[in-house]
Amino acid sequence: MENVLPITQDNCEALLKMIRTAYEMALNPSMPHSHFKTLIKCQRLNGVLLLEGEDNNKAAREYISCIASAIKEKVAKIVNETNFFSILSDGSQARKTKDEKELLLVHVEREGTPACFVVSLLDMNSLAGMNANTIKKAIDSIFFETGSVPLTVSAYNYKLVSATADGTCVNFGIYNGVLTQLNKDKMWLIKIHCVNHRIELAIKDAVKDISQYKECERFYISIFNLFHNFWKTKMRS
Repeated sequence: MENVLPITQDNCEALLKMIRTAYEMALNPSMPHSHFKTLIKCQRLNGVLLLEGEDNNKAAREYISCIASAIKEKVAKIVNETNFFSILSDGSQARKTKDEKELLLVHVEREGTPACFVVSLLDMNSLAGMNANTIKKAIDSIFFETGSVPLTVSAYNYKLVSATADGTCVNFGIYNGVLTQLNKDKMWLIKIHCVNHRIELAIKDAVKDISQYKECERFYISIFNLFHNFWKTKMRS
C-alpha cells in the first residue's frame, strides 16, 4: 500500500475484508483485477466500511501477492514437518504461445488425512525445454534452499517416497526418464504411472473397435478441424 495507515482495530478489520475480497477474486481466474474496484464499490454500497484509496488494480495485485506468499510459507512448513511426501508432475503446452509448463503437486499426510498442494508451475522455456534432464533439474530446484519448498539435501532425498507422472518416454524412459533419474538418487522411490492416464488409455483401447465410438470420434475431430482451420485462415487474412 502506498499510504501508511495508523494501526487501529477498524483499519485492520477493513483491510482484512479487502484482502478476503481479493482472495475470492483470485479463486476465479477468469475475473480480471479490474473487477476489484467494482467488488469494493458493491460492498461500500451495502454499508461495509473499507479503506479509502485501496480499491485499485495495483492494490488487488499486492493483496494477492501477499496471500500467495503466506500460502507458500505454510505449504513449505507442512512439507518440512512431514515424515514423507510424494510428488505428481504433468506437462502441458499452450496452443497459441507454445509455452511449455510443468505442474508439480505434493502429496502429504496430516493427522491421518491426505492433503495435496500445488507447489509450482514451472516455465520450461526458461530452462531449455521439456526434456528429461531439464524437468529433473526443475523438480529438484523446487526443493533446494532457494526453491518454493526449501529442504535440506538429506531431507529431500529421504522424505520423497514416490513420484507420479504420465507414461511417456520423457518420464519413464528406462535409461534417462525423469522418474528413472529420481530413482537413481533414491533407490526406494516408487514410480507410479498416473492412474487417470491409464484409465483413459484403457477406455480408448476398449472402445476402439465399436462403430458408434468411431463415428463419434470422427464427428468431434471434424468439428475441431473446422474451428482450427477457420481461425488459421482468419489470422492469415
